[in-house]
Amino acid sequence: MIFSRIMQVLKADIRQRLLREAGELFLEKGFLGTSMREISDAAQVGLSNVYHYFPSKDALFLALVQPAITALETIQLRHHGPSGHDATVLCSEDFNRKVVDEYYDLLTQQAEPLRLLFFRAAGSSLESYRQTYTDQSSEQVLRWFSDQKKRHPDLHTDASGFFIRISNVWFYTLLEETVRRGLAGDELRAVLEEYVRYNNQGWRSLMGI
Repeated sequence: MIFSRIMQVLKADIRQRLLREAGELFLEKGFLGTSMREISDAAQVGLSNVYHYFPSKDALFLALVQPAITALETIQLRHHGPSGHDATVLCSEDFNRKVVDEYYDLLTQQAEPLRLLFFRAAGSSLESYRQTYTDQSSEQVLRWFSDQKKRHPDLHTDASGFFIRISNVWFYTLLEETVRRGLAGDELRAVLEEYVRYNNQGWRSLMGI
């Protein structure tokens, strides 16, 4: 039993070492510019042993960025999923503050995974994630509008699919630019407050709330 626990700890340590070294190399050289041999050498783990933990370089890259993807998609689902917010909360200052906090936490806690996803994914299975996210988010928002139309027949909820798509592209671009420029602290929060206030006011106007 004790030996088994020791082995589990050692395996977890090796996995974390591989993730740490791979993350640094991917940030520096990108997915395409980094080899599994380089990761193996940096982590001081035999190349054949690396594949026991990650079957491919792509799997290793995905493991690094998955927390950011999960956080990003969870926010989108929370806002516009089947149990998403009611349109009337757009009038609430408390809602605005909560949204700013959500985005701030995402960009602060997932800064490095987001940087990998946004700027170092070329050549990986995630190189088109911007498109994937935009497609998924736009479909979710369209369904959300359909649901809101049933809840609030008096509201204008017939936003065009194209405009919804552009709105999602704009949000993704906002995230990219804050990461690219390394915004943090009060500066980051101020930008997010401006975005959320501007965005929600615009939707309120379009929907006639």
